[in-house]
Amino acid sequence: YVKRLNKMSNTTPVIIIGQKVAGVNCNFIERDLNKGVHLLALHLLSLGLKDIAFIGGEPGVTIFEVRKKTYIETLKMYNPNFKPLVITNDFYAKDGYDAMNTILSSHPHIKAIIAINDVVASGAIRACLDAGKKCPDDIAVVSCDMFLDNAYHIPRLTTINQHNDYLGHIAVHQIVATIDGDSHDQRSQHSPELVVGESCGARK
Repeated sequence: YVKRLNKMSNTTPVIIIGQKVAGVNCNFIERDLNKGVHLLALHLLSLGLKDIAFIGGEPGVTIFEVRKKTYIETLKMYNPNFKPLVITNDFYAKDGYDAMNTILSSHPHIKAIIAINDVVASGAIRACLDAGKKCPDDIAVVSCDMFLDNAYHIPRLTTINQHNDYLGHIAVHQIVATIDGDSHDQRSQHSPELVVGESCGARK
């Protein structure tokens, strides 16, 4: 991929929305992968939820590694004795479903889940329902990444709006600037936003 991207960028402006990759000679618009997880952890703590697990994602993938690290660091900041629980598999609904079943059977003390994205969160909530548990009454579920149709989940998910429309706007602007010969490095002011729904228990 690196070789192909570099070859393409020699003749065509290439803008990548994602984290910088060493050796790739393209322009990157990097997302803030820390702030969203930090906001979620603080929000759950403010609701009195302390036993919090992180589910979804794949080891070695940057977005997962950064979010896992932020989850651990934030909760340890407020509770040095916090014991992280991270269940990795992938980024899809079935992965959330399987991870939640593992938690319900092996880690019943867990009271809140931070999912890597809305799809994993929806799978986790389905597993709760199938096990006779309620979200958020028995266990709260929140997500690091808001997807389309988020407002139609039951319950509505507490999640992070990454403002992808803004990132797309910046990408197009940079492409046009590059075509026009403007080599100025324009930094995006990306700021994830906490969207409070019903799945965390803050709204009854």
